[in-house]
Amino acid sequence: TFHEPDLLRRGAPLPENQQKLKERRSGEEITLVLPVEKGRRKRAPGRRSRIRIRWGRFTVALVVVAALCAALGYGGVLLYRATVGKLSDAFAGSSADAASDPLVEKVLINGVVYHRITFYGKDKSIVMVDAPRRSLTIENGKAELLLDDASLIGNNVAADAEVLEINLNASLFDEKGTETVVRVPPYSIAVPLSSLKLVSPQMQSLQTNEDRIVIKIKVTPGSRVLIGTKNVTDIINSEGYVSASVNVDAIGVNTIPITVETPQCRTNVFELKIDRPVMAVPITLDETVASTSETRDGVLTISGGTEAGAVVTTNADLSGDLQCNTQSGAFSFSAKLNTYGWNEIQITSTASDGRTSTMVHRVKRTPELDSYSKNAWVLDYQYLSTSPKALLGRAFVFTAQIIKEYSTDQGTYMLVDVLKDGVNQTQFLTIENSSDKTLEMGKAYKFYADVTGTYNDYPLLTVRFVYEAAAPSASATPAPTATPAPN
Repeated sequence: TFHEPDLLRRGAPLPENQQKLKERRSGEEITLVLPVEKGRRKRAPGRRSRIRIRWGRFTVALVVVAALCAALGYGGVLLYRATVGKLSDAFAGSSADAASDPLVEKVLINGVVYHRITFYGKDKSIVMVDAPRRSLTIENGKAELLLDDASLIGNNVAADAEVLEINLNASLFDEKGTETVVRVPPYSIAVPLSSLKLVSPQMQSLQTNEDRIVIKIKVTPGSRVLIGTKNVTDIINSEGYVSASVNVDAIGVNTIPITVETPQCRTNVFELKIDRPVMAVPITLDETVASTSETRDGVLTISGGTEAGAVVTTNADLSGDLQCNTQSGAFSFSAKLNTYGWNEIQITSTASDGRTSTMVHRVKRTPELDSYSKNAWVLDYQYLSTSPKALLGRAFVFTAQIIKEYSTDQGTYMLVDVLKDGVNQTQFLTIENSSDKTLEMGKAYKFYADVTGTYNDYPLLTVRFVYEAAAPSASATPAPTATPAPN
């Protein structure tokens, strides 16, 4: 083993027939065949002494320069020093370029999927990435780019695309401004399915005797939603809940598609199977009744037909008498809608031989501000807290501060503390917001709401209309530690 100066001291270049040079692009090999000076060592007759040295391209260039400089004398020394420096820079840059292929890694940060791209190069070099536009500076030999997968999907992804291929374009600029195109390895990201949670009914397949079924789902706010053929996008609340009433055909299996399109996600199509079996005693509703799923009126007229000779009854609170023609089977009655929201009207037909069938018709009563506010009582907390069931459907007006929020599979509930003259009263109610206004924690509002049940030990009211109120003059009351559960 020896160094380049040893070669130079050996004198004149080797005879052409005694040298051999072999190079490969990576892991270059140079085989030098040299004569051994007398007295050095003995060798077998007919054999030559071989010293095999494995060098890189930089070493080859250095040997050539050294030989040339030796021939030039002292001036060659200066040339040697200058040239070696330039060669070192050149080959160092070549090595950096060779190692500049970025490393792409998939990482999970706080439940969010990212891809980290690590670029390599000389310090102070600039990496420019196009689409998305980014600029990075190489420090300590590398620069890292962190990209959120969702940010690369965009809003125009194909509805059924499960995977999206990502191809980034990047360039490396050194301190002199020289550009080198960087090849970023392509990678793929998973396109998530639009979120859809079925709240009601809780099963994908069920049997029912209802002529209409209420479907409630939860989606990501900002999604486009179709329940059956009805576009319900405009009535999705701030928490992502939305419901709709859908007709169910009289006999057989009904397939109701639910379509959700969320930005940066692929389309989710869910099929609800509703089986409506043949009724022992047929009951049908007139078309005008069957198609009515929502009204602002407090009374709804129900009319239809059944088997001749059958007797019709109902669970509805009637306004007037139930009319039933036993000869034709036609019937009619006016039902009071005592509750805002969904009202369930059961119609039972009993034949003369004892066969019986029951149909359920649902209709939603929506409030109208003028009449609703006129009929709202000023809140009597003591009365309400002791008799919530007796006050079901009763509308109240009150001012309260939101102090806590509870999210359940059925919806989002808020605990409020009633205010009087701007002061917290430590009188707790639970509310469910069905208005079109988003409520904020800690703020005070004037509520118009009706009693719909209880939530643990507190009355539960559904908010229909809401207005902002002045902030309480006293500090907010701490929320109770118990977590309510719906009753």
